[in-house]
Amino acid sequence: MKFDQHLNGMVELRIPAVCTEEILQQLTVVGISVYQVKRRDDALYLTIHLDDFSAVQHLLRERGCRFHVQRRHGIPFAFSRLKRRRGLWLGLGTGFAVLYLLLSFLWGYEVSGNEYYSREHLIALVQEYGMVPGASIDRFDYDALSQQIVQEHPEFTWIHLEAEGTTLHIAVKERLIDSEGVHKTGSLVARNDGRITELLVFRGTALVKKGDWVTKGQILVGGWDYPDRQRQNNGEFGPVGEPFIVEAQAVISGEQERRAIGSCALEEQSLAATGREQKQISLLWGTHQLILHGPKTSPYRYSSQITEQHHLFSWKGFQFPVMIKITVFQEKEIQTVTYTRQEAYDCAVKRARKRLQEQMPSGSRFIHESIGMYAGEHQNVVQAEVVWLVEETIARMALEPLPPEIQAEMNNGEEKSG
Repeated sequence: MKFDQHLNGMVELRIPAVCTEEILQQLTVVGISVYQVKRRDDALYLTIHLDDFSAVQHLLRERGCRFHVQRRHGIPFAFSRLKRRRGLWLGLGTGFAVLYLLLSFLWGYEVSGNEYYSREHLIALVQEYGMVPGASIDRFDYDALSQQIVQEHPEFTWIHLEAEGTTLHIAVKERLIDSEGVHKTGSLVARNDGRITELLVFRGTALVKKGDWVTKGQILVGGWDYPDRQRQNNGEFGPVGEPFIVEAQAVISGEQERRAIGSCALEEQSLAATGREQKQISLLWGTHQLILHGPKTSPYRYSSQITEQHHLFSWKGFQFPVMIKITVFQEKEIQTVTYTRQEAYDCAVKRARKRLQEQMPSGSRFIHESIGMYAGEHQNVVQAEVVWLVEETIARMALEPLPPEIQAEMNNGEEKSG
């Protein structure tokens, strides 16, 4: 079917064979176009335009020829069927109304520009001014609120608030830390007590050497440097010239002791899974929740739960601000476990090792382990102390005031240059 025929509508008629030749001649005389003419089962099947149907109907009735409408094609008939489905139109209207209402409220946040303050801190800050999930987007004067927040919170240089869709964009610039007129430098200091095992300085002045024992907070590489170094009488290289401030850069590793104490009672109670579980399915939007299936809360006395949630609908970057949440409640029951003193000791050592493993930073290296009994206060509780000797990065960056002698050298240099 051609597009213009589909647009205007077509009607297929069935006419008895006794009327066919006379009817076809008469249709040709009056200028009515006929399509898809077929003979089948002593009847003639032909298709005409919807606009010609009244004229053809009048003609057939004048000739006393009975006919039957076999099929209707085209957009006019499709619209006619849709018009009769009032429930569909009501549902569509309601859906678009709900969608419009949901898109008119604030549901999410996006934060940028923050360094010292966390995303959660800034979200809580704007929520103090009423910009909470579910609030109407159009009710706020974002420029005025930005100025008010900066005036009431001097830790920010400026804040820009902008609503885009259902998301509030929060862009901030934090005020730099005031040095209060004291020259500070980026020095590398010791994180903890330990012994230096590797020292490779790229920028700054080393104040320790390999093999030295250092204490927590001690400056390892000072945040100042010199224009040159020359060999001194003792054969070592020493600084030459007036010092200047730099940000210290170095690779510093050290041996440190990490300790943990593990405990295990001779009789312990623990929760074990029974295998029984129930599932809850709910919809979330803003601070609201609608439970569609399952219990409102855990139906078990002791249980754990696994939760996952995702957007109900997402299309080309647009995410419908309604989440579907699935929560599985898994039943647990209390079990009592009895240990011998040796079994309790082994369990305490295992728990202490687990704590140490969780504390080990990335890139650290285990060297040696020492294990011993730890004297606790309770006779029915066995405790063990595990000590690990590890090699790890021992330095951290810190803003430290310049030593008085370095400050004096810099001041003398500035006076001479002045």
